[in-house]
Amino acid sequence: MRIIDRKNPKKLYLQLVDVIQRAIESSELAVNAQLPTEDALCEQQGVSKAVVRAAMQELARMWYIEKIPGKGTFVRKPVVTDGVWL
Repeated sequence: MRIIDRKNPKKLYLQLVDVIQRAIESSELAVNAQLPTEDALCEQQGVSKAVVRAAMQELARMWYIEKIPGKGTFVRKPVVTDGVWL
């Protein structure tokens, strides 16, 4: 997984969303794979828990991940939206 760029003017949580989204779309993170813990992502990316939580919330809203209380955060099966009106 890539590391976010602190020199980039884009908000850190949006950079983290991009990093994880690309890892999922490139199959670096497989469907049903468990994502690292918040603490691990904080350490790996050098960001605060608030940044990680905001990124996870956005990825969940976009249907890329699913949070299961007491279990962890997992990559969701892609949702096919071709021909569907949302």
